[in-house]
Amino acid sequence: MSHLHMILAIVSALAWIGIFVFHFREELMGWMVNRFGRPKVRELTPEEEEELKQPIFQRNVES
Repeated sequence: MSHLHMILAIVSALAWIGIFVFHFREELMGWMVNRFGRPKVRELTPEEEEELKQPIFQRNVES
């Protein structure tokens, strides 16, 4: 294969990738945010906060 054919193949592949990304940009951005974004942290209930204040060896001990 000559260098011209290789360059043409690379340019063609880049063009197809660009078209794909441009067409699916909204879906891709949603996926990227879901995959790499920060997770939402839920608030602890008062019971969970109380349980975390106790020492570990005393948690969930039934008398």
